[in-house]
Amino acid sequence: MTAASPRTRYEGLAPLPPDPIFGLKAAYDADDRAEKLDLSAGVYKDDSGRTPVFAAVREAQQRLIEQESTKAYLPILGAAGFREAIAGLLELPDAAAVAQTPSGTAALALAARLTGSCGARRVFLPDPTWANHAPIMERAGLEVVPYRYGPAVPERIGRMLEDLAGATNDDLVLVHLCCHNPTGFDLDDEEWEALAEVVHARGLSVLVDAAYVGFAGTPADDVRPISRLAAAAPELYVATSCSKNFGLYRERVGALGIIIADGEQRARAAETASAIARAVWSNPPWLGGTIVAEVLGDTALRASWSVELTEMRDRLHEHRRTLAERTAAAGVRALEGISDGNGMFHVASITPEQADELRSKHAVYLLRSGRFNIAALSAADIDTLCDALAAVGA
Repeated sequence: MTAASPRTRYEGLAPLPPDPIFGLKAAYDADDRAEKLDLSAGVYKDDSGRTPVFAAVREAQQRLIEQESTKAYLPILGAAGFREAIAGLLELPDAAAVAQTPSGTAALALAARLTGSCGARRVFLPDPTWANHAPIMERAGLEVVPYRYGPAVPERIGRMLEDLAGATNDDLVLVHLCCHNPTGFDLDDEEWEALAEVVHARGLSVLVDAAYVGFAGTPADDVRPISRLAAAAPELYVATSCSKNFGLYRERVGALGIIIADGEQRARAAETASAIARAVWSNPPWLGGTIVAEVLGDTALRASWSVELTEMRDRLHEHRRTLAERTAAAGVRALEGISDGNGMFHVASITPEQADELRSKHAVYLLRSGRFNIAALSAADIDTLCDALAAVGA
């Protein structure tokens, strides 16, 4: 008897392109040039090129490890102390349930699966947006519908609302809270108010991506739009990450806030979220979330964390101002408007071919869309970037 030819279910799948960010990082690592600049990955770095550990985080971790007495699982929705601390940091209303998640990415995925399980079929995403938003939503079975999003120009909110005119209460609308990734341009108070009015009038459900709280202004300033949207939307979901504002990248710490006024419906949503989490990651990890709770719950640690967060935020704003000044002086137009933005990212006005030339001739690695990480620049790197942009005619 002849044996059947070995076959797997994956034979018909076409090879997938490399991840645009991690693929570029791999190319950077393989580049043997001594002077090279990696502006691709979304990780904060200090002037020495190091992703720092907050002093408050280090102190909290040492305390917790010394006091640790068990390795038992956390509840499916996470540690109560962490959930309460995050609700306080985001100033979520009383009508909120919070689920701890292994990263902000998982919080977004949980929101997508949760709403999809209850009838959502489409999600409206800003164009442009974080590269992982669409894959997360599509993997959850949601159809992605783009809406236009751009720099701080008078037409922006009009374009947004025009594109959201097709959204119904069966859809989900995703918005960036602050430090929009990739553009760095955020909605102002009047634009948030205009959006909230449309959300209320049309009964739209909103998912807020709050990955950078504390990087545009103080945390209290950055979270202000949440309460306005909570008052307007029948369902508001807030996905947050502690990777940037606590430096806990490798600990994978996130949360999803579920804000529904009706207590019974909110409880059902939390139960459904728990069932989804149980089937995917079962229980969240302990250390990172407990560090956050310890930092936010201790007066001295919170003060220390706030000082370091302010220093990071101020450094990003200073980098933006310096880049604007240096490029203007050199006649480089690719970074116009950079000083008006917030956070870690900006999209340079360059062509994909210019991005390729920056990489091949000048060892400057950024995405072909022009998106680059301001936080990856040291003070000395700023001149390197400006000179390279000038050399490619940007």
